[in-house]
Amino acid sequence: MRTIRTIRVCQDKYVFIEPEPEGDFFYTSNILLVRQDAPSKNDVVKAAEGRWIYRPIRFSLEIDKPPVYGRLDIHTHYHLKGIRREYLGSMLLQDFPPKVALHDLGLEGSFKLTFHNYYHQLLLLTLPGDRAFIHVYKKEPFKGKLEVLFC
Repeated sequence: MRTIRTIRVCQDKYVFIEPEPEGDFFYTSNILLVRQDAPSKNDVVKAAEGRWIYRPIRFSLEIDKPPVYGRLDIHTHYHLKGIRREYLGSMLLQDFPPKVALHDLGLEGSFKLTFHNYYHQLLLLTLPGDRAFIHVYKKEPFKGKLEVLFC
């Protein structure tokens, strides 16, 4: 059974990443970032009008043995499903940002990640009620820490 570590955004500060063996080939860790607040009627109206209602989350990922690969899936609250949106903010402040690509199947809100350095930051543009699922994996055991820097 896979363990999913949950971070309640703006309540929990960090979680340690301790991967578990998955089959014979990979060590994996699963993290769920949960935005506790559900969208209000006012949020839905603002989003439908195209106004800014994003609530950014900046988090860091520290890894002891890069590179580590991953997948990021952002699940939008059902009241805001039809809103056209952005998912990731610009990370121009970093010298070596993680490699981010859209998932091969073209799923909305799904990205492939490569963390090729010991420390990375990501900026998620979340809407009220969003959940972000992060799955990191590597062939060898590794450890790390995911810390919410700003919410």
